[in-house]
Amino acid sequence: WRQPLSTISTISSGNTIKIDYDIFDKVEIKKDFIKIVETTQHLANTIDDFRNFFMENKHIEKFNLIDILEKDLTLISASIQKYYINVIKNFNSAEIYGIKNELLQAILNILSNAKDVLANQEESTRIIVIDIFKDEKNANIIIKDSGGGISENIKNRIFEPYFTTKDKSVGTGIGLYMTKQIIENNMKGQLIVLNEEFVVDENLYYGASFKISLPLN
Repeated sequence: WRQPLSTISTISSGNTIKIDYDIFDKVEIKKDFIKIVETTQHLANTIDDFRNFFMENKHIEKFNLIDILEKDLTLISASIQKYYINVIKNFNSAEIYGIKNELLQAILNILSNAKDVLANQEESTRIIVIDIFKDEKNANIIIKDSGGGISENIKNRIFEPYFTTKDKSVGTGIGLYMTKQIIENNMKGQLIVLNEEFVVDENLYYGASFKISLPLN
């Protein structure tokens, strides 16, 4: 819930400032209101998603990973703009069968963590790279950020329940734990995290890389 609420807060406070300085645009404000409505609908759906998380009978459906990533990016778009994060999308169509809403939540956790890390970096180096591609057996998602990577002494603990490096008022330590549970237990996939270098526009960056592999069948 924290990320969508942050989106609503950012949109509302931004428009308040525009009204105070008489620089608001009716068309843009209408777009922002639509985004608030969509985000509150997502919050309502999240209640059902977490209720269903504990059920044995889950709804399996066919969907494209591009649709999941696009929706997640829409949900954090206000924060991406606020912190001037450059998102690079290398998307190739990849359809799988699985629990669509749970995977959406799982990936949103990874993207939200990347956003939080990048908010503390220099503005010129705030980059998230997302790759979607298929191999013979799996559909793959790789999410890389330029946040400097995860400390080696905690990298093996980040998927533990209630483990967090954030202040208790901000983080619960549940997000990445549930992400791993969803991907590996409920989606029968694999989730690993590495620290690695990558190149964008001939510039070298270093950060965390979350690699998700999901079976095509």
